[in-house]
Amino acid sequence: MAAELRGTLSVISKHYHFSKVVSLACVCKRDKNTLANGAWTTSSWRKSQSTFDCKNQRAETFCTLGRLAGKVSDSSEERLKCLSKKGLRFTGDKTKTIGQATPESHPHLLKIDELTPGITKKEYRDRRHKLLRSNINFGNNFCETHSLLAKTHFGETHDKHLVIIPSNPVTYMTTDVPELWDGKRPTTKDAILFFGFDESYSIKNLATVLTDRFAGKDYCVWYDHLRPTNLLIHDEISKVLFHTEKFTYKNLLILGHNTQMLRLMKSEAEVKLLRESASLTARAFVKYECRMAGAERLAYPPVVASGTLANTLHYINNTQVLRDGELVLMDAGSEFHGYSSDITRTWPVSGKFTDPQRELYELVLRVQKKCLRICQKDASLDYLHHAMLLLLGEELIQIDLLPRNLTESELKKRAAEFCPHHLGHYLGMDTHDTHMVSRGLGLHPGMVITVEPGIYISEQNDKVPERYRGIGIRIEDDVLITENGAEILTAECPKEVEEIERLMSLTRET
Repeated sequence: MAAELRGTLSVISKHYHFSKVVSLACVCKRDKNTLANGAWTTSSWRKSQSTFDCKNQRAETFCTLGRLAGKVSDSSEERLKCLSKKGLRFTGDKTKTIGQATPESHPHLLKIDELTPGITKKEYRDRRHKLLRSNINFGNNFCETHSLLAKTHFGETHDKHLVIIPSNPVTYMTTDVPELWDGKRPTTKDAILFFGFDESYSIKNLATVLTDRFAGKDYCVWYDHLRPTNLLIHDEISKVLFHTEKFTYKNLLILGHNTQMLRLMKSEAEVKLLRESASLTARAFVKYECRMAGAERLAYPPVVASGTLANTLHYINNTQVLRDGELVLMDAGSEFHGYSSDITRTWPVSGKFTDPQRELYELVLRVQKKCLRICQKDASLDYLHHAMLLLLGEELIQIDLLPRNLTESELKKRAAEFCPHHLGHYLGMDTHDTHMVSRGLGLHPGMVITVEPGIYISEQNDKVPERYRGIGIRIEDDVLITENGAEILTAECPKEVEEIERLMSLTRET
């Protein structure tokens, strides 16, 4: 089926902090350019939408979305006047309160025309244009846990989408009751006036609106109903999809690869946010301050493993005592305005590496530095991974942990026994970002990846000298691919042996 976007319906559930979402959409226009001006078409909410700050809450309203261009003036004062005339409520200092951060209510977070920190309304609109220009093949079985998209043969004169916005936890409660407990929440009027929607309704009218507008139409629905990310939203959608006789559709499919490809290439604004996320995490490894530096949360549960526990790649219990003579491996990251960082460092608990520890640590560091030098456009993560295995294998031969008479294939296989994970992954809104995109894809400027070689030797591995047993080491940096090579976003975090030992000695003195 060709990519004739005749109509789309987008249902969104999640909050301001860009966590995972559920999306539903109904495209009602064949003309892609017309559609892009006014409709949310990407299934990745965090890459395409403005958001409401309604953490873990249920969808309360849905809106039809028309054209956004020119809806609001660039001038802050003019915007305030415009919104005031249309009925938005303001506090005594003329700051509107809609339960969502705005440039007027939160100037310390948002600049004029930013819908989310660092990302402007224009960039969100550009993302929708890019998605519509992408080669969407509706016959492919895409896989995306965050999306629902309905393609319909609707009237040629329509160019609107339906969007469900998370609001109050109890569907039919009046807004003043939950506000007593949870604070101001966006109303249907707020959605229209601030975000540019044309119409807004209560969620209880979802089935009625869909059946009235789509009854008897031949269309497909894109929705990953087997892996819903929000059960409350899923219940509302399921009532319409599976329990409303008048609402019928041709197929139930999954869409997502196109939006992940768009997420793969970072804009200048996104790179700025990723750079700050990486920087504050790098500093936090030394100063223990993520939250104070502006991060909303950790990007994932940190791994803090000492001794032989570092050989458990995803050890997150973090309950064991740190003992002198052991190494401690820390894998952690923070999330800054929706963009993640991911760093791993390994250091001696006592402040000084033992000779075997230093030998293996410098081995891994040499491998990482060589991998960083070949991080450039057109190389792929898979290419870098195979290069890492060869480099690691050669290093292991030098310290007699591998024999010298191995073929290239055998060398990579044996090296993988010491480093069983991939060299890296894509990084962005998620720590393991755009997981549907092949690691065999050539890298291009604007992509961000991790480079994280390691060596892991179990206490029970009697094939290696005893002095190496029980040691686990990983060194990980975040890397932006540029036209001229790579920029290490996490360079502020020390990783040279001398730097680490000097820092540890200063810490112990204080």
